[in-house]
Amino acid sequence: MEKKLEASLRVAVQWLESRGYRYAVIGGLAVSQWGFIRATEDVDIKVLVSMPDYADLRVSLRSDFPQRARSHIPENPTIVDVVIDSITVDFLFTLPGYDELVIEHASKHDLGDWEIWVCSIEDLIIQ
Repeated sequence: MEKKLEASLRVAVQWLESRGYRYAVIGGLAVSQWGFIRATEDVDIKVLVSMPDYADLRVSLRSDFPQRARSHIPENPTIVDVVIDSITVDFLFTLPGYDELVIEHASKHDLGDWEIWVCSIEDLIIQ
């Protein structure tokens, strides 16, 4: 894993886990966890949250991570883009159906002194 991304990923994962949210790392970081080289500059995390709770989670994330990563575009109701330690972190909220299965299919990956839930390789193909 890119060392420059690890600190931001750790903060994001600890934030989610401390609040009881289930998640799966997706995107380039997930691809690299399955042994394929893919350069990436950001962190993408799919978060299991029901639709009525989108607003509450958005407010909590914005409160703790107030800097938007993409302030030049309108906010998306299912994505919260933040900056953590100079790195863009995208929290993508699950939609009912397939997105929820991404979380169910995720597996734990050991990163030495900590672990993360990572999207399955099959779901990465679909993602």
